[in-house]
Amino acid sequence: MRRAEMPYSTEHKQRTRESILSTAIRLFSNKGYDSVTIDQLMTAAGLTRGAFYTHFDSKSELYAEAVLAAAMQSPIASGACPGEKGTDWIRRTASLYLSREHLEQEDFPCPLAFLVTDVANREPAVRNTYTRVYAEFVRVLQSHLPMEASTTAKGSELSWAMAALMIGGVAVCRALNDEATIDRVLVACRQVVEGLAEDVA
Repeated sequence: MRRAEMPYSTEHKQRTRESILSTAIRLFSNKGYDSVTIDQLMTAAGLTRGAFYTHFDSKSELYAEAVLAAAMQSPIASGACPGEKGTDWIRRTASLYLSREHLEQEDFPCPLAFLVTDVANREPAVRNTYTRVYAEFVRVLQSHLPMEASTTAKGSELSWAMAALMIGGVAVCRALNDEATIDRVLVACRQVVEGLAEDVA
């Protein structure tokens, strides 16, 4: 008589889900939604196709969760600069974000920049997730402005502008194939972001 298989533990299920998400972040960020199949994704994760549907109902659902997970896991996306505050924090974050290292990041790039054109063609649920992640990025930027500007209308406007410059700068550079032009765009965007931050200091 065949022995009944033991159900997987909660920890095992969580590890499997995290493996699928981390693989999805890497593949979607570098290849885009349409170029990644469920079979390719699960093979890259070292799992079977059947395991996919234990955790996600569709590739679209996974994509939306991958956008959120990438934002939470990426130190660049969250602007993690321990020990720095105010305009110094913003300057350091802009330097990390608008850098060659970020452009060449494969494991945990910022989904706001790496998936911006891809998300534009996705379902409303995916775009809603992207919008929430973008708004949170803006909120974090504004929270690091000097106290007198962090709650003002001007501070809010500058934060939205800085986020757009940082994300847009990286997105444009990923499409360029001239090294000198890439460097010029990165430097120019960094300088403008720093100038905006200094404007309210």
